[in-house]
Amino acid sequence: NRAYLYKADLPDKMIPKMLDYDKHLSEQSSQVQKILLPYQKEIGTSFGNGQQILKEIAFQRRMKGLDDSPPAVAQQLKEMGIPGVVYKELDTRNFVTFPGEEKKMKILERKTR
Repeated sequence: NRAYLYKADLPDKMIPKMLDYDKHLSEQSSQVQKILLPYQKEIGTSFGNGQQILKEIAFQRRMKGLDDSPPAVAQQLKEMGIPGVVYKELDTRNFVTFPGEEKKMKILERKTR
């Protein structure tokens, strides 16, 4: 079973819409805040960083009897207008797009691992 590592060009307009896994809601881009602040108010909770936001959305889904799996949470965020997540690992920023959003990227390189 082969694994591949892709180097891709992510459209600039997608980046400010991505949830930063490590940043508090108050530090997220204005576009992400515009999407999540009304939702935070609607569910009556206080979001922390991106990781906690993902956990809170999963919790809210579980309390409503909905699928709380990572793919279901990703789909909800995508439907809200957030195309993916960005996180920092060592000295790099990594971008993860939600299913369907990869169509907006241009593959620059593919390596077999």
